[in-house]
Amino acid sequence: MPTLQACHTESDACNLIPDAAVGQASGRQDAHHTALSNIIVPGKNLNELSRILNQTPEEEVEISLGDSQIFFIIKSAEKDEQEIYPTILVSRLIAGKFPLYQQVIPLKFIFSVSLKTQELKAAVERAMLFTRENISLVNLSFIRQASCLSKCIISTKTEAGGVKETLTVGQASNLLTNDRPEGQASNLSEETCPTCSIYFNAHYLVEALRAIITEEVYLNITGPLSAMVMYPVARHEEDTELTDYLSLLLPARYEE
Repeated sequence: MPTLQACHTESDACNLIPDAAVGQASGRQDAHHTALSNIIVPGKNLNELSRILNQTPEEEVEISLGDSQIFFIIKSAEKDEQEIYPTILVSRLIAGKFPLYQQVIPLKFIFSVSLKTQELKAAVERAMLFTRENISLVNLSFIRQASCLSKCIISTKTEAGGVKETLTVGQASNLLTNDRPEGQASNLSEETCPTCSIYFNAHYLVEALRAIITEEVYLNITGPLSAMVMYPVARHEEDTELTDYLSLLLPARYEE
């Protein structure tokens, strides 16, 4: 389905909410806007827009809508005696309805943990070196010691070799992100803090982590075969503007 390789935006009076879905992964981020509402843009065209924005300095990007097209007008921030014409990227809009992602975002979790974003991403990337090209699976095992989770083990094992790394799980206290769904208990009992082993597509997991720019990431676990929700963690006031994002990852079935 084209909508599963696209980005959807919806808006109310003051917020623009872009949602993207790719296979077993999806993401959502809030931004401020007043005009765009319920449109679907092909993902490959937004990737091209991202490439352009990363290569040139810009002051702003103007967005205009037609009946079946969207126009991104990129104006350079560089001032020069010569007139600099803007770069215009035109994309068609996808007709149809975007999947109802709100209905599949879990509201309650078995447990929630925080990890260092870059440490987790680097560990998954190292594990990917041993995965098969067509089956890139890594295992995340959350280990309980005493009455709470204390370790996350990232591992993979194939004919080419294997890797196993242990990361320390952070506590869920002192979070400034207060608008998250239920299930964020900072004091986890033995009953709500079980040992859990989950397999994920490594490529989707790494892409989700690349979108999180805070020092820590919050993993909300619903079970070994249920969706995991990832949030940026705001430990400081300056981080709160970076937390309007979530990523939903579906686990992969794996038989030893």
